[in-house]
Amino acid sequence: LQVGGTTTNPWIHPNQLRIDFQSTAMGMGFASDVGCPTVDPAGCAEEDLPDHRQEGRFNWVRGLLRASYGFGDGWFVAGSVPVDYRQLHLSTILEDGSPYSPPYLEGYEDGLEKVGIGDVELSGGHVWRWPGEWSVALRLGVSLPTGIVATERFQMGRVGSFQRQFQFGTGSSQPAVAVVVVKGIAPWRVYSSVTTRLSVSPNAFGYQPGTFLGLEAGVSRELGSSWDLLAGLSFGHGEPDRWDDWSYPGSESLDATAAVTRHLGVNWLIEWQVYSQIWETLIGPVGEESNTSSKTQVTMGVSWRN
Repeated sequence: LQVGGTTTNPWIHPNQLRIDFQSTAMGMGFASDVGCPTVDPAGCAEEDLPDHRQEGRFNWVRGLLRASYGFGDGWFVAGSVPVDYRQLHLSTILEDGSPYSPPYLEGYEDGLEKVGIGDVELSGGHVWRWPGEWSVALRLGVSLPTGIVATERFQMGRVGSFQRQFQFGTGSSQPAVAVVVVKGIAPWRVYSSVTTRLSVSPNAFGYQPGTFLGLEAGVSRELGSSWDLLAGLSFGHGEPDRWDDWSYPGSESLDATAAVTRHLGVNWLIEWQVYSQIWETLIGPVGEESNTSSKTQVTMGVSWRN
């Protein structure tokens, strides 16, 4: 069920064990005009802040280990463990261009770099194969609250991006549903997918992540017996997060996808994926007209199947 790469055929054979390891690197540059109350609402209740501008770069590296096992007639179970490294470089300036050290970032000079395990996910589902080279897969899963979460509201300062990006987990269990449809039209494969991660309840600290919806579609084809190529588009919609009565911005984005798979034999394959942001906007308390960002995500994966 690796959507976003050329392994879009979702079929897992009975008694087949598949182990995947993916390494993903992402760099995101951003610039935002901020001021009270859209930045540090808790601090703004005590003192006003001058309007200023934040500029920075967010770097994110993830290693993901996933194991899947097929049994019966099209049934499978799977589990995945993510390990993240996240780093933020941030500068703030006043409207006249002079440097500015806002009080909401005091004490976080050493806290803008983190390593840890994210939310572990367990899932299971079924794959149907029909005549005419149709394949449909349904996956139901749940994420477990194993990742690092903030314990205080606005612990990382600015509303939205920083708080969201530096939480490795949600602190609560989240159900997820994914549907993948693949149609073979020789020599092409056409695929589409829908993924949703639902928000059920806040965690023990009052934080509740927003519901997420992802859509993806594209085509792939084989080149000889060893290579696959893929091109597609992916759309993501994340509802605003909430912490008690406060709200963090959600986001919508459209990314272009390109991927190459190299089959190294019967059991091994290696895959490269690139996501390049076409468009993104924030949803919620931060006005989209004052925020700009650019993002590129690169993933390399190695898979073994028996």
